[in-house]
Amino acid sequence: MPSDKAPHEECPDMRMPHSMPRGFLRLVLLGLLKGRELSGMDIMRILAERTDGIWQPSPGSIYPLLASLEDNGAIEVARTEGRSKIYRLSKQGLGQLRAAFKKKGALSEKANMGPRLWEKLLDPVERARFNVMVFTHHLSSLESILDRLTTRQKQKLLSHLEQMSDHLTTIIEHLKKENQ
Repeated sequence: MPSDKAPHEECPDMRMPHSMPRGFLRLVLLGLLKGRELSGMDIMRILAERTDGIWQPSPGSIYPLLASLEDNGAIEVARTEGRSKIYRLSKQGLGQLRAAFKKKGALSEKANMGPRLWEKLLDPVERARFNVMVFTHHLSSLESILDRLTTRQKQKLLSHLEQMSDHLTTIIEHLKKENQ
């Protein structure tokens, strides 16, 4: 009998892989530091919050990267509070971040490769569950940012969502026909 538990609850090895494309975490840190000052602990907390606790980066992955970004001039120490360094994005780092976002299509493809590969490894039932979970997450994420979008951005989003609605309607109708 199938279990109601998610695959990762039954078998810890079935959790979503946590690795990121090479260089992606570097851009994430630059993005987090854009317009604000953060410590390494702040960064780890924000990343854990933004991933709903699914990914909790370790100091061993964050602090060496912060040191490297500082050595390369992408970030700088704004101030020191006790033993903690508070970082900010440098002009050079802002330029690197802008250059990366100009290539956002390639960046998005790389960022989506892990989940797409993971999905292909799942059997059809797990794959359906995974896709519903991801879709639900994306809808919640969209809903949480609606008030921060411009009117033009909202109109563009509405157009995309209407197209998605058509696809969803097709899937729902197909499922209803099979269940009759």
